[in-house]
Amino acid sequence: MLDANSLIYRPILDGNRYITEQELSKALKITKRTLIEYRMNGKLPYYRIGGKILYKEQDIIEILERNKVLAFE
Repeated sequence: MLDANSLIYRPILDGNRYITEQELSKALKITKRTLIEYRMNGKLPYYRIGGKILYKEQDIIEILERNKVLAFE
Protein backbone atom coordinates (compact mmCIF):
# COMPACT_ATOMS: atom_id res chain seq x y z
CA MET A 1 0.00 0.00 0.00
CA LEU A 2 1.15 3.55 -0.56
CA ASP A 3 2.70 5.31 2.43
CA ALA A 4 -0.17 6.61 4.55
CA ASN A 5 1.93 9.54 5.79
CA SER A 6 2.35 10.90 2.27
CA LEU A 7 -1.34 10.77 1.40
CA ILE A 8 -4.18 12.99 2.49
CA TYR A 9 -7.27 11.14 3.70
CA ARG A 10 -9.51 10.41 0.74
CA PRO A 11 -12.97 8.93 1.03
CA ILE A 12 -13.45 5.65 -0.77
CA LEU A 13 -15.68 5.88 -3.83
CA ASP A 14 -17.25 2.62 -4.98
CA GLY A 15 -14.61 0.69 -3.02
CA ASN A 16 -11.69 2.58 -4.61
CA ARG A 17 -9.46 5.34 -3.32
CA TYR A 18 -8.26 8.00 -5.76
CA ILE A 19 -5.17 10.13 -5.26
CA THR A 20 -3.97 13.35 -6.86
CA GLU A 21 -0.92 13.96 -9.00
CA GLN A 22 0.75 15.80 -6.12
CA GLU A 23 0.09 12.95 -3.68
CA LEU A 24 1.37 10.30 -6.09
CA SER A 25 4.52 12.21 -7.02
CA LYS A 26 5.29 12.67 -3.32
CA ALA A 27 4.58 9.00 -2.47
CA LEU A 28 6.74 7.68 -5.34
CA LYS A 29 9.36 10.43 -4.97
CA ILE A 30 9.15 11.40 -8.64
CA THR A 31 8.37 14.71 -10.31
CA LYS A 32 5.01 15.70 -11.74
CA ARG A 33 6.72 15.88 -15.13
CA THR A 34 7.66 12.19 -14.82
CA LEU A 35 4.01 11.37 -14.08
CA ILE A 36 3.00 13.27 -17.21
CA GLU A 37 5.51 11.27 -19.27
CA TYR A 38 4.21 8.00 -17.81
CA ARG A 39 0.65 9.02 -18.71
CA MET A 40 1.63 10.05 -22.24
CA ASN A 41 3.47 6.75 -22.76
CA GLY A 42 0.51 4.72 -21.51
CA LYS A 43 2.34 3.46 -18.42
CA LEU A 44 -0.13 4.91 -15.91
CA PRO A 45 -3.91 4.76 -16.15
CA TYR A 46 -5.58 7.93 -14.90
CA TYR A 47 -8.86 9.79 -14.70
CA ARG A 48 -9.39 13.38 -15.81
CA ILE A 49 -12.23 15.33 -14.26
CA GLY A 50 -12.22 18.83 -15.62
CA GLY A 51 -8.60 19.87 -15.26
CA LYS A 52 -7.87 17.54 -12.34
CA ILE A 53 -5.93 14.30 -12.79
CA LEU A 54 -6.64 11.41 -10.42
CA TYR A 55 -5.10 7.97 -10.09
CA LYS A 56 -6.78 4.90 -8.63
CA GLU A 57 -4.60 3.70 -5.76
CA GLN A 58 -5.17 0.03 -6.63
CA ASP A 59 -3.94 0.61 -10.21
CA ILE A 60 -0.70 2.08 -8.86
CA ILE A 61 -0.19 -0.84 -6.46
CA GLU A 62 -0.73 -3.33 -9.31
CA ILE A 63 1.78 -1.50 -11.54
CA LEU A 64 4.36 -1.55 -8.75
CA GLU A 65 3.81 -5.30 -8.23
CA ARG A 66 4.12 -6.05 -11.97
CA ASN A 67 7.40 -4.15 -12.11
CA LYS A 68 8.92 -5.64 -8.97
CA VAL A 69 12.47 -6.89 -9.43
CA LEU A 70 13.34 -9.76 -7.14
CA ALA A 71 16.67 -9.74 -5.34
CA PHE A 72 19.15 -12.46 -6.16
CA GLU A 73 19.62 -15.11 -3.52
